[in-house]
This record gives sequence, structure tokens and C-alpha cells, in this order.
Amino acid sequence: PTWGQRPVDWTVEPPILGDGTLTLRELTLADAPSLCAELMTAEVTRFTSPPTSVAGFEAFIRWAHIRRAHGRYLCFGIVPAGQSLAVGLLQLLIDETDADAGEWGFILGQAYGDTGRFVAAARRVVDFAFAYMGPLRLYALVPHRIH
Repeated sequence: PTWGQRPVDWTVEPPILGDGTLTLRELTLADAPSLCAELMTAEVTRFTSPPTSVAGFEAFIRWAHIRRAHGRYLCFGIVPAGQSLAVGLLQLLIDETDADAGEWGFILGQAYGDTGRFVAAARRVVDFAFAYMGPLRLYALVPHRIH
């Protein structure tokens, strides 16, 4: 299969997706400081548990590259237009015991939550997953506010 005009082997070379308002690309170690700054806020960590330091994000990024090469995991950094570093991420995990099932999740800096970027990014990633990664269904867990 192809994405655009190029053959797709996302385990070797992850695609770069975008729409002019954002770019979705594989995370790099250079993203670790911006991810730490954007995602280590009280509002974001209230519902998630990202790494707690730049070194923790670097370790996560290395881990994500290894898992991608094994063909079961792909993590996209969300990069707003005009910026070069990720402010969030979208991840896809193919189930180890059921290749027809997968899980997806995201985390996005609070300042970008109401900009429509998540919806745009999610559509592209989910479309890519169904077209090229093989699951027939994707699951997501949604955090609930507990009062």
C-alpha cells in the first residue's frame, strides 16, 4: 500500500501526516523538553501519567522507536504549524494476542486542547491505522472527572 505516492512500511520509516494546521511525525529526542513542558502541567497530569522529566521523555521516545521497529506500536508527535517541536502525542498499539484489535490514545498540551488540532490529528492517525497497520477495531479509554 501507499500513503500519498510512497510505499508504506511504517515499521521502518513512519509516515509524516498533516493538513497545514499541524504535522504528525515520529517523536525525536529533541521533542523531550517541549513534551515535558507542555505535558507536565496540573491540568494535563490530572488525567494522565506521562514521564515526569526530560530524561523520562527521552527514555519513552527510545522505547517507542524500538516498539515501532517490532511492528506493534507507533507514536506520532503533534506539531502545530509554524512550530518544530511536539506539544503532544497520539499513539497506536496493536494487541499482542489479537492483531485485529488495537488501542489508541493521546495526550496534548493544555494550550492546544480547544484549537481543533486534536480532532484533525486523530482523524489522520486513525485513518492511517486502519489503512496500513491492520486492526479491524480500535479501542480508547476515556478518563472521567471524579468529583
